[in-house]
Order: sequence, then C-alpha cells, then structure tokens
Amino acid sequence: MKIKTVEYARLFSLPNYQNVRIGFTAEVEDGEEVSAIGRLAELVDKAYAVIDFINDLRSAMEKAGEEEAHLIHQVKESRESIERLKKRLEEAMKQLEKVKSGEVQETSLVCEVPTLKRQLETEEEFLRKNEDALSKLAEINKKAHTLYFTLLEKLKKGELPSIDDLKRYRESLEIFKLT
Repeated sequence: MKIKTVEYARLFSLPNYQNVRIGFTAEVEDGEEVSAIGRLAELVDKAYAVIDFINDLRSAMEKAGEEEAHLIHQVKESRESIERLKKRLEEAMKQLEKVKSGEVQETSLVCEVPTLKRQLETEEEFLRKNEDALSKLAEINKKAHTLYFTLLEKLKKGELPSIDDLKRYRESLEIFKLT
C-alpha cells in the first residue's frame, strides 16, 4: 500500500459547551509518513494555541468593556453631581452676599459654603481620575482589538504566529493586566 496523504486532526473543547476541530492534511513521499504526522500535530497544537490566545483576548476585551461601561456611568454621575453642587454653591454664595450686605440674617445655606466647595473639589478630582482611566482604557482596548482582528485575519490565511510571539503579546498587552 502506498500512502499519498496523511491527515492529523484534534477536537478541542472551548467554553460554553463549544468545540473546534483543527486538522491538516499533507501530501507525502514514501517513508515520510511518520515525520509528516509529527509536523502536522505541531501545526495543530500551534493553531490551537492561537485560538486559545484569541479566546483569552476576547474574554479580556469583554471584561474591559464592562469596566469601560462602569467608568462611563461614573463619569456621567460625577458630571451630574458637579452641576448640582455648582448650583447649590451658587445659591449659597448669593445668600452670603445678601448676609454681607445686611439684606438677610445668616442662613444655614451660608454655613454650607466651605463644605460645598470641598465636595465640589472632591467630585471634580474624582471626575478627572475617571476620565483619565477611561481614556487609558480606550487606548488599551484599541490595541487589543487591533491585535484581535489581525490575528483572526492571519488565522484565516493560515499564517500562525509563533508561540513565543503569543507569549510576548500576552506580556505586553495591558488588557491582560486588567483581569
């Protein structure tokens, strides 16, 4: 019997009860069958490592997306709180001017001026920190999405990055440090 082609395939389990079958076929010369199977097995393992990395990347991007949504909500709430505090402080300052001019007796609103100013400063600092975090997260997400779609395209073309490249991606991408 003369073997002209060999095939190697494996079925890998994925999260959510999914699986993926990865396999390769090669045409071989006489006596090359065993070594061809070994090379095909290496290719399958490498392809799975890429798919595994892509799944991890997608999972990290989903978590980063949840964090981004949370920060967006906090930024919105901070802006609303700042507007309320500014209005309240403006009212208190008007009352203070009336007290100074003798138009009215001191009111409790006037006593709130220092507290309102501190609350406003605190809320503005909180807003700045969240906006900075949101900006940084957007940049991290952008890099992750670019790599994600680049890897998918390469995978479709049969271009597999090395295992070392995947390790470098994992170490260098900040998105993996968020999770």
